[in-house]
Amino acid sequence: MNRTQKISAWTIIIILLTIASLALLLIPIFVFGWCMPLPVRMVCLTIIFTVSFGGLFFATKKQSKNEVETDEMDIGIQKVAAIISLVTILAVTGILLLTANFLWGLNASVPLWVLMLLFGAFVAMASVIYHAAVLIQYGREEKNDE
Repeated sequence: MNRTQKISAWTIIIILLTIASLALLLIPIFVFGWCMPLPVRMVCLTIIFTVSFGGLFFATKKQSKNEVETDEMDIGIQKVAAIISLVTILAVTGILLLTANFLWGLNASVPLWVLMLLFGAFVAMASVIYHAAVLIQYGREEKNDE
């Protein structure tokens, strides 16, 4: 497993754990109107930071001084993954905007915090799609080599 694959795998794990921890923190506030006890909040934040910084530190660390940063295949895979991520996010955004237009019309208002949550969700979704596309392409390359 090369460096790009490790970074992609860790990024997907980090994003999914972050989403789960944030859901654990935010759902009780918005659904039930009460906040989690402080120890539970601290455990969630500790999990987020530990996995994020620890995982990315070990994923980006070179195993040897002779290890190559990237090669032509890595760059090609990353370009295709970026295109896949961009097209998917644009399609999802278009579908959501059309759905909102049909449901609420053009004169509806949206609170600012909802837009910030949507932006964060789009960034997380774009990152997961990008890194999943990287891992899938490497899997296909390994199958073709065999």
